[in-house]
Amino acid sequence: MAKYQLTDNVFVSPTPAGAYFCISSTKDSASRKLMSTLLKEKSSVKLTIEALKEWTGLTEEEEALALLHRVQSFDWLEGLEEPKSVIDGSLEEILPDLLVGLSDTGKALLADEQGFYLSAQGFPHETAEELSALSADLFTLYQRHEGLLRNNLGLENSALAVVDGAGNSQIGFWPLWVGKHRFVLVLKGTSLLNKPALMQLIWALYIRYGS
Repeated sequence: MAKYQLTDNVFVSPTPAGAYFCISSTKDSASRKLMSTLLKEKSSVKLTIEALKEWTGLTEEEEALALLHRVQSFDWLEGLEEPKSVIDGSLEEILPDLLVGLSDTGKALLADEQGFYLSAQGFPHETAEELSALSADLFTLYQRHEGLLRNNLGLENSALAVVDGAGNSQIGFWPLWVGKHRFVLVLKGTSLLNKPALMQLIWALYIRYGS
């Protein structure tokens, strides 16, 4: 008897946490393959066992179902009665509204790996330019000490922050790996990464750069 069973007529989509897990590292895994495959589609896909095996790269039904159960237990995937779609429009059009809701201060920007910002909210132009350049420098620093942070200390997350005396982030830098590209999300104040806007942001980046 099968240990797991699929619910009929369900569309699946990564949650904000699942989308962030997907782009938080370049390390390959079946879970990350599942998330990245879903994020390359412009609308939510109906869940079937055949589709699940294709998305995960697992040929055994029980293995694919076990992975799905594990992903659900981490709240990385949600089931929907109706499909939802990626936001229409160019990145230049949609980024401002998505970024502004990711910090309690409304101050956020998205920079590319060269240190130039694609969009910024709440920061003056000069400040946004300098923060974008800083994000590139910080990643270079992280790469030099990645062995210590990942291997010796077991810190899988590569996000960096300037914190206050209580350890609260004053401004944070979150690398986002999408396909062969790396972006950095810069947020001043408390981050709100559990919001649907983060998933829509990552989804839009995947549609454009994920292949």
